[in-house]
Amino acid sequence: MAAAQAGGLEAVPVGQIPQPDGVLRAEAYILYLFHAATVYETACAGPFAGNPFLRKKCESGERPAMCNAFSLRHSRDELHRFVEELGLQLADPLPEAAPRYRIGPRERPLIFRPAAESGDGGRVRAENALWDLIPPGESQGNGGNPAAPHAGRSGYLLTNARSDKLAHGWPWRLVAQRGRVLVPADGFYEPDKPARDKGKAPWSYYARPDGGLFACAGLCSETLDPRSGEIVTSFAIVTTEANATVRARRHDRMPVLLPPEQAKAWLFAERLPEALLRPAPDKALTAWRVGAAAKNFRLPDHPGMIAPAEETAPAARQGVLF
Repeated sequence: MAAAQAGGLEAVPVGQIPQPDGVLRAEAYILYLFHAATVYETACAGPFAGNPFLRKKCESGERPAMCNAFSLRHSRDELHRFVEELGLQLADPLPEAAPRYRIGPRERPLIFRPAAESGDGGRVRAENALWDLIPPGESQGNGGNPAAPHAGRSGYLLTNARSDKLAHGWPWRLVAQRGRVLVPADGFYEPDKPARDKGKAPWSYYARPDGGLFACAGLCSETLDPRSGEIVTSFAIVTTEANATVRARRHDRMPVLLPPEQAKAWLFAERLPEALLRPAPDKALTAWRVGAAAKNFRLPDHPGMIAPAEETAPAARQGVLF
């Protein structure tokens, strides 16, 4: 998963960089934007949108490849039981939701966050939040709508937060203390290439061997929409180094998957529990290659997104979660 920095390169909003002169410089810059996996939507709607080189990229429907997709196929009743398994209690009933086989950036999936009256008592509330964290205080741009793409300083996607940047890196230090959340999922996608590598690659899908749910560590923020007066809740998923199962498919990052006994501590610990931000055990996940449809965000969500595709590489070993 990629955040404000991709492969160690700082992603700079389009509006803050002078337009490059010359076709070759422009195309090299567009490639940087696209493969940095941070500014796809900005690039495709920004000052170079008329460039035929970029238009081909945008029209393909392909999105940045750094784990910016996950699934949540379980029913409301199954999610309710999962919350109880985490040692938590829901403050309100869960909303009905259709199974999702590929959730992408700027959609509004479910998150669990501490209820205001909970203290450290384990009560959480579920809400749908924007997957693209809006840093506190950002409400300018796009007519003052913080939930619009590229609002304020975040001309790039803030969908992922590196675990080693939470305490000191912008903007994570602003929300890591009081904005910790859980993101329920039952699978996630990664490209079969290192985060720093450019170019296309097949995607693999990672899930528990038993097909069950897991809780991703996340960070959320609340921002006032000055146009409507409503509070916009947005979030990012925390990532860490890949375990052996993910590395076997050549990727080097993965979401932080919290075991049940650590979920409550992530939400309610007084200090940032950095010790929890480690890779899942090597046998916690199984993986398989998926088809090109999973990468195309212009296609509607459907079960075929997670269907195994033929591959020449050996499948990752299966095991028991945590």
